[in-house]
Amino acid sequence: MYNSDNYRKDGGNVWVILGSLLFGNKTTGEAGAIEVTGDKLKNVIKSNDVTEYSADGAIDVSGIAIATTGAVSDLAMTLAAPEEGVLARIKLGTDGGKNLVVTTATGVTFNGTNNTATFADASDELVLGYKSATEWIIIENVGSVALSTV
Repeated sequence: MYNSDNYRKDGGNVWVILGSLLFGNKTTGEAGAIEVTGDKLKNVIKSNDVTEYSADGAIDVSGIAIATTGAVSDLAMTLAAPEEGVLARIKLGTDGGKNLVVTTATGVTFNGTNNTATFADASDELVLGYKSATEWIIIENVGSVALSTV
């Protein structure tokens, strides 16, 4: 059967996929079957972008955030709700004497309970993944990032 949504562009090396790719058989309930949409794939690719921060503000929900704190006041950052397929890394790259304090969006937590992460030392890092629309899952806590509820 001809499928006009998925095709090889001009007979070349590029495949055009409109919709999603299905690996395995989800209809039969095959264990490990996965469906990948363009948005999910885009989020996986974005997870490797690096952004440096040195002023209060919002952290991009995907990619690698490297922060530099100053000597006068804590660096206050916010992290939005997770998105499917996203992997976020937040690292205190340079410790100027004050802390990096990251608070999640309203109704969102890092681990089901805590909504605030405090990075006190250079190289403190959290690696976060999508668990649900309101919860990040902590994949790795490098150093001693302190979690709390504010």
